[in-house]
Amino acid sequence: MDKERAESSKKYRYTKQLVRIAIENGYTNADIAVKAGLSKTSISMVSRWRNGESLATERQMRSLINEFGHHLKRRMEHLLCFIDDENGEQKFFHLEGDILLKHTIRIPVNTGKFEKTVNIGTHRIMMIENENKLIVLFQSRVGLQEKLKAENIKNLAHSDNEEANWLTYSIGSSNDPLTVIDFMSKHIKNIKIYQTSTFLSDIQQNEHLILAYKARQTLLRHGYTINDLIKIDLSLCEIQDKVTQ
Repeated sequence: MDKERAESSKKYRYTKQLVRIAIENGYTNADIAVKAGLSKTSISMVSRWRNGESLATERQMRSLINEFGHHLKRRMEHLLCFIDDENGEQKFFHLEGDILLKHTIRIPVNTGKFEKTVNIGTHRIMMIENENKLIVLFQSRVGLQEKLKAENIKNLAHSDNEEANWLTYSIGSSNDPLTVIDFMSKHIKNIKIYQTSTFLSDIQQNEHLILAYKARQTLLRHGYTINDLIKIDLSLCEIQDKVTQ
């Protein structure tokens, strides 16, 4: 009895993620409302759960947990590999959270064979949400050397397990979206990518602009407020449908 009472009042911290998995598997807001013991007219509450504005109780989520809990577990658990700067040893860390964004920097490299150019992923930026805290990971490709040339592409990791190809070398977190965006922006400017001794500043600038856009778009879609967005004054954008005499 005490267990049932506790479950009926305890908030389920992965409400948003579980609701979104259910929707990805064909459920509607009305379906989820019924599964949660609400009426079909309570779909506004499901929308709040989906956007992270409110948390359901464990009792309300019990049916979805039983059905989709295994999907949630796979999505929320991440294994990270670090290299200790002092002794070069591998260290592995476990991190829980919902991946909001993955951005891979790809560099065109001329292989010299038939003058073929291939795009090689060298760095990756990830944004993970854990209990309303945003975590940013900066990763580099295993085997990456300072000068990326055709002859040392073979030194890069090419595992069929994509996550095994990446080393995490920097991590930061904040509750403030703009702090996270600024952290990502500053860090990407400091990434040194070389190809035959020439610094690829154009690629770096493009990646900075692309990431700035993708980060804001992702956070907006997940219900975060981005305070540096400018609202368009539509009164200044009216189309003048007049015939010039």
